[in-house]
Amino acid sequence: MNKTALFSLLAVSVLALSACDPQQSIGEQRETEATKLLQDAASTAVGIPAIKNFTEKRQLKMLYELRDQADLVTYSYYVDLYGNLHEICPSTSVGYGMPFSAQFTAPEVPVHIGANGASGQRHQPEPSGIYMPDSTSATWVICLGEDGELQPTYVEPQIIVRLTPFTD
Repeated sequence: MNKTALFSLLAVSVLALSACDPQQSIGEQRETEATKLLQDAASTAVGIPAIKNFTEKRQLKMLYELRDQADLVTYSYYVDLYGNLHEICPSTSVGYGMPFSAQFTAPEVPVHIGANGASGQRHQPEPSGIYMPDSTSATWVICLGEDGELQPTYVEPQIIVRLTPFTD
């Protein structure tokens, strides 16, 4: 692509972008468009990876299906500051740990502000009325009690959840 065509494309793109987002300054719009053009040029110069086996996607699918098993037996540990493992549950756990900040509902909802049609997002509480944190290191682990009852356990330190116990 010659320089004149590239400059023309940049100018048209900047004008189109300025009509789309009145909140963004002209300088920000130019930077955004220039970055998009560079990304396109990089993609053209380097190309797209020749993915043939889709191994990572297949592995992610397997993990999703594994996590969906209601009776998945796991072993949960936390790691202390010295790297030592400590059991969280007296015997086994069920499934993988659930991050404390996981939410049942959408964390944000769209809102319309004012008569000019401006819109934005606002935080939404959980059904309990509690606003969840964006992130936390805490985890819920479901332990299986000796009586077979499920025992939710709140854990703050880092944890490891496995399908089998450590043997050392």
